[in-house]
Amino acid sequence: QGRLYALLGAIPDTIGYYPPFMSLQYAFGQLAAGQINDHAARAGLLFLHLGSILATYMLGARLFNRRVGIVAAGIWALYPHVGDWSRAGDLEIPLASAFTLASAFFLLAWTQTRPHRVYASLAGLMLGIGMWIKPTMGAFVLGVGLMLLIDLVRVRFDWRACRPRLEIALITGLASAPLGGLWYVRNLILGHSPVDFPPGYW
Repeated sequence: QGRLYALLGAIPDTIGYYPPFMSLQYAFGQLAAGQINDHAARAGLLFLHLGSILATYMLGARLFNRRVGIVAAGIWALYPHVGDWSRAGDLEIPLASAFTLASAFFLLAWTQTRPHRVYASLAGLMLGIGMWIKPTMGAFVLGVGLMLLIDLVRVRFDWRACRPRLEIALITGLASAPLGGLWYVRNLILGHSPVDFPPGYW
């Protein structure tokens, strides 16, 4: 698909399926090179892999301390499965980066004594990017819903006591919508299914 986008200069209306995050990275690399070149297309994989390592470090460092961040990033970087997926250029590495950063920012907002709108907005931005990578990023939304439910039980369904946490979730959702929903709305407008999973997915 990256070659096709580079040759056409656009995403054909006939294409639906997953959001074209990785395909666009390949297309941009080839457009920058001025030719169809697999080496240019794959040049961005290094930065995606480094981004996933930095995201892991940030999650550990911001929620615990720098030592935890370094150890977590080291484990992630040296885990053979991660290296294999990074080399293949699959969606899982950039998706892991977006999910990790969204989780880090959301938990930073969640654990503040007062609602931290900046962290919640950053979590939403990363959620939106993740939804542009792969629809399974929606699992993050399920996690947020579960955290809200647990918090409601904790405060014995006192909505006033839960309001700060609800505000964090709402800000995150609103911040994610413009980018996160773009591809799926586009699919609906063009008559495609908003979300497609492989036939054997279930």
